[in-house]
Amino acid sequence: MTQLRSDLDGLRVPTWHEVESRHYEPWDPPVVTVDTADGIGDAVEAVVSLVQDASRAVP
Repeated sequence: MTQLRSDLDGLRVPTWHEVESRHYEPWDPPVVTVDTADGIGDAVEAVVSLVQDASRAVP
């Protein structure tokens, strides 16, 4: 990482030590995979169904 340079003014690229020292929270929610091989309509229905199910689960 010492060779990376930022394309953005004012954005400093972290050192490798800073990256390794950073505290990370686990990210373990379920993964959603959408298969578009059977057409976009089926994919949209699948996503809408997943979102509706998730919204019902929120109190």
